[in-house]
Amino acid sequence: MSRSAPAFDGGGKVNEMPGQSASCSQTKQEEVAEFSPTVTANCDKGFMTISVLTEEPFNGILHTRDTSDPRGIVKELRRSPCIAYGTGGRNTSLRISLFPTQDDALYCGVRRKVYSDGIVDERW
Repeated sequence: MSRSAPAFDGGGKVNEMPGQSASCSQTKQEEVAEFSPTVTANCDKGFMTISVLTEEPFNGILHTRDTSDPRGIVKELRRSPCIAYGTGGRNTSLRISLFPTQDDALYCGVRRKVYSDGIVDERW
């Protein structure tokens, strides 16, 4: 006699199979591998390349964080060129420009400090 395992509804609840009642002994826990990628960053000629190496195929998204300027205006940065999509490979890279101005299409929220005569000017 074959026994069917209870079905999960996606919300953490067990749906009973016909002729069976759900109990703890019948539930099946799905094992989820821990996501612990290796992340590296390399700078070259005004760009930073952030590489994410995973043990399993990666279909996620790498993106910069949204930012706000000194006036508190939030700038949406989850757009090209500030985003990279995993395509099922193990190595996904995001290349961002380090020096564009805030109005430049390449701007991804990188802030830098410029030192001049002991004065620190944080550039947006």
